[in-house]
Amino acid sequence: MPTTGEPTGPDPAVVQRAAEQGALVDLLKNDLGRLRNKVGAEDYAKIDAHLEGLLAIERRIDSGEPTTPPSASCTVPEAPPSTSGGGSGGNAAYPGQIKNMTDVLVHALACDVTRVASLQLSYGFSNVTHTWLGHDTAHHSMSHDETDRRAELQAIDTWYAEQFAYLLAQMDSIQEGNGTLLDNSLVVWGRELGSTAHRMERVPLIMAGKAGGSLVSGRFLSADEEDHVKLLVAIGQLMGVEINSVGNRIPDSGPLAGLV
Repeated sequence: MPTTGEPTGPDPAVVQRAAEQGALVDLLKNDLGRLRNKVGAEDYAKIDAHLEGLLAIERRIDSGEPTTPPSASCTVPEAPPSTSGGGSGGNAAYPGQIKNMTDVLVHALACDVTRVASLQLSYGFSNVTHTWLGHDTAHHSMSHDETDRRAELQAIDTWYAEQFAYLLAQMDSIQEGNGTLLDNSLVVWGRELGSTAHRMERVPLIMAGKAGGSLVSGRFLSADEEDHVKLLVAIGQLMGVEINSVGNRIPDSGPLAGLV
């Protein structure tokens, strides 16, 4: 819109963005429509639910329904520095890539572009070699080479903890209402296994933020012998989702006791 005078019409950038969003929704609808004829009855119902969600998005795009206005903390970030050298091995660009993705995520939350996000740092069979920590062996190989690698593995865990701390610090620096973005959010940090022996027991999880005042922080809770799906149910309920189970492994598991 011009800064002075009467508006001459819709903002071309807004019109283009709506058209692009509509095209993406149409593409997803067509893909899900093809899948409906290739799955069983249980999955068929799930796909129908996804389709209904996409149709709801499409209706909002078509109606021009306004989204939540961004807060004063919503700013356009500077373009991140270029990083290269992805893949396995030394991967010296890896720390910079993680920082860039973290910054993108925080700005997306601050601008209400999304309210749910996942940030996965590497993967279970990570081939990253943490050369900046003085290592010359890939992470996964190091954990299975029958050598006492506790010092190196602890250094890697500490480094990942520092990346998590950076995420929390960035969120806590953004004012939102009477608190910060972190105060109004719930950040869950975890890993897929409890040990390098691929055991799933005693998986450590860290929860940060106050979920808008719904969660008391500063606690250590022992949930030995509890199924982690209960934590997922508790998180869903904190977000206002009326669920009592996640998945079908443990029907009606209920939430994790003592969390709220």
